[in-house]
Amino acid sequence: MITTINPLTPSVKAFKELDKGHLLLVGDNKSVDIPNSRNMTFFNIKEQEKSGFKVAEMLPFSHYSRKNLGYLYAMSRGATAIYETDDDNAPLGNWEWRDIYSENELHADSGFINVFRYFSTDHCWPRGFPLGLINEKNTIGEIRSSRGRIGVWQGLVDGAPDVDAVYRLIFSGNPKFKPREPIHVTKGDFAPFNSQNTFWFSETFPLMYLPAFVNFRFTDILRGYITQRIMWEYDLHLGFSCPDVFQERNIHNLMDDFRDEVQVYLEVERLARILLETEVKKPMTEGLFSIYLALNRTGIVVKEELELLSLWCEDVEAISGRKS
Repeated sequence: MITTINPLTPSVKAFKELDKGHLLLVGDNKSVDIPNSRNMTFFNIKEQEKSGFKVAEMLPFSHYSRKNLGYLYAMSRGATAIYETDDDNAPLGNWEWRDIYSENELHADSGFINVFRYFSTDHCWPRGFPLGLINEKNTIGEIRSSRGRIGVWQGLVDGAPDVDAVYRLIFSGNPKFKPREPIHVTKGDFAPFNSQNTFWFSETFPLMYLPAFVNFRFTDILRGYITQRIMWEYDLHLGFSCPDVFQERNIHNLMDDFRDEVQVYLEVERLARILLETEVKKPMTEGLFSIYLALNRTGIVVKEELELLSLWCEDVEAISGRKS
């Protein structure tokens, strides 16, 4: 699944030509209509408004969080796994649907794991990793043999990996990754993950909600930390694998990125503390809402986020009811 305001980019065409699964393109108010084909559907604004999904009433336009409508569309049509990426990422020759298990666990004593350092010898870190820990060796983690059931897979990216603006402002090049076995993160350790090259299995579909009232560069990072905390309650793990897509990064203003990431730099460690302190209720939608309530009380999200999340939960529950 991809959101786009562009005509078919070379990267999107490459995914279309893979013919693995069904490609869903989610439009916005600036999008150019793209004709549907056998293995590709363009979900435009008019169809979104007629979809019956309650979140469509409140989701802002020209915003990355409109991906929420694509998630619901895929769920409502019986998807058992959802893969998401961006329109400037192209699949490499090793791109495949993922297995639901990992045989290797990465753990650390610091509470945070810098997964980039498992796949690279470069001094690097992913967007969303606490800046105060980027020089700490105990965040690199150690491997042990242990099977884990995966709720979400994060694939790394060659070309322009998802590092933060601080990294890009300091270093002129991009991190280089080496082939290594896939791993999963141990329960109790946080590792940031994004929406750039990400597989979700049906058990975690309710957690795909992208917040719409935080800074653009924080939305998928916030979702990622919340997802990990809730997955621990279900004995599900976050997995990471070596790059299987290549990004020709769209043009960015790095200072604009920096400004949009300030909330990430300032809030991530406090966010982790709140997540650890919050009781996660069941079922999954209630657990998700209980965490957002805690984040609202502490000022990380605004009340409008709770209103939109409530609509999301209603949509997810309605889809689950139709399936059963």
